[in-house]
Amino acid sequence: MSARIGLLLIASTVSVGVARAGEPARRAVAASPSLVGDWSWSNGNVTALRPDGTLLLPNDGVGSWRRVGPRQFEVRYEGGVARVELSLDGNLLRGVWMIPGDAGEPVSAQRLGAPAPAPPATAMGPTPLDDDTFAGLLATVRATASDLSRRNLVIAALAGRTVTGDQLVALVETFRSELNLLDVVRAVAPRVVEPQRALGFAARMRSSINRERYVKLLSTGRPAVVAPPPPPPPSTSPPPDEVQYEPDPFEQPGAYLRRPRPERPKQPCPKPIPCANYCRYGYAKDQNGCSSCACLPNPVQLSQ
Repeated sequence: MSARIGLLLIASTVSVGVARAGEPARRAVAASPSLVGDWSWSNGNVTALRPDGTLLLPNDGVGSWRRVGPRQFEVRYEGGVARVELSLDGNLLRGVWMIPGDAGEPVSAQRLGAPAPAPPATAMGPTPLDDDTFAGLLATVRATASDLSRRNLVIAALAGRTVTGDQLVALVETFRSELNLLDVVRAVAPRVVEPQRALGFAARMRSSINRERYVKLLSTGRPAVVAPPPPPPPSTSPPPDEVQYEPDPFEQPGAYLRRPRPERPKQPCPKPIPCANYCRYGYAKDQNGCSSCACLPNPVQLSQ
């Protein structure tokens, strides 16, 4: 009888210990974040994620989702998979959208009904494009067939606008021509927040020369703004003219009163030198009224 009581006590102790050992795991599972709910994606899709690991699209399309880490998830639909990480507040997903045969592109999703996150403030003043604005721009760029038209569209749309390094990568991934890609980076690089996040794209470029140019554009920093030279100070000397000027005491510096210039005093003529030529009608005077060796014309011909 005593042996049975002892065995019962040991069994109850072991079961209580196992139950207590499993409590932290159950608490961790219960406290782990979940994606259940409605999500609006940066690529324009809206998905409803269900507790059973399935999801539903507005066009009745279906997909699935699963946890791959403490805050990491995989969401599969429309032939692709989004590998994303959940923010600490549980309202934002960020990651990469992968399609077979493609290198992937940045993607994000906002939980519907949650307050939209404020864009990060930057030291340079303007804030980057918000997710909705950038999603619309990216969709328009992807719908543009011509690579050159795509280049002109991006440069015009981002004139004076700020983008993040991740947003820049999503834009340059749409280009087939690396020259058009570099034109976009050259125009946008001075206004990229966290440009180091876009440097990794260089490894995917085919030309080593273009790869070096891409990294240099993003690494050299913002070009110095050259201030226009100051206007020259007003002149303190009268302008060269046949009219004499003198400063006007009632006007700002550089203003002058107009005065007739007096006639120049005549300079004494130098001592005449003998001329080697003979002038039949005499020698002409120079501009100072002094003798010269120039011959006068025939007066008869002048009078005709």
